[in-house]
Amino acid sequence: MNQLASKLLVSFIFLVECTARTFPVPLEFPIKAGPPTFPLACEWLQRISLQLNPNATSVRSGQHAVTSAIRSLDDSTLAWLQLNELMEPIIDEYTSALCPFNSSMEPLQWHAWKKAMDAPIAAPHNHKIMVQNEAVRVLDVYAPANSREQFHNHRRFSFFVFYGIDMGMTDYGPDGEVRGDSPDWDGKSKPRLRVIWSNPEWFHAVYNKKSGSNHLAPNCPLENSPEDCDGFLFRIELNLNGSYRYQGDETQP
Repeated sequence: MNQLASKLLVSFIFLVECTARTFPVPLEFPIKAGPPTFPLACEWLQRISLQLNPNATSVRSGQHAVTSAIRSLDDSTLAWLQLNELMEPIIDEYTSALCPFNSSMEPLQWHAWKKAMDAPIAAPHNHKIMVQNEAVRVLDVYAPANSREQFHNHRRFSFFVFYGIDMGMTDYGPDGEVRGDSPDWDGKSKPRLRVIWSNPEWFHAVYNKKSGSNHLAPNCPLENSPEDCDGFLFRIELNLNGSYRYQGDETQP
């Protein structure tokens, strides 16, 4: 094979690998907060900014950090994840937000975070690390229909990108209390493509209802490649320069 043919073959392979998945519905962003875990973009960005710099007075450092983390994922990786057409609209959404800095914002509840309870460690049957680098970690989140996840937590700020029908879920807190519940799919509504911003999420486990077995549920089995799933639920976690503390692991007061 001559040099020109070799270059053309490489270019062809790259184009095939980076073929964008198109979705038949628009990308949706939150219009209502679900405190304390699921805020609107401005609160999320402010908390990220304060994580990076406790003296921050604007959300600009949070916007920059999130954008830098997203752009650490190259085009071929995003294409493999089926997300390459979604990242720029996501960046546009939070960078265009006009966010006044709320100096009276209350801090999140203190928790004794432990690395052993991190989702891929404590709940490996429900969380698979798809991609990881110094800036970001992408998890596939899954639980079979009519089953509950293993209890775990999410120490990092993150955002969800998911596509699928309205799969019913029940979220259980550390004492087995129901923190949230949604009705199962009605058998009629079309799949949706959504983003949800997330603060660190304390010890919990989600029960997936019957529709979790539907191929259009946002529930991609961990053994599958993203291209083999119609629906999916990916959690994109931000490392933020390793600025998280795990107080439950500390040996000094």
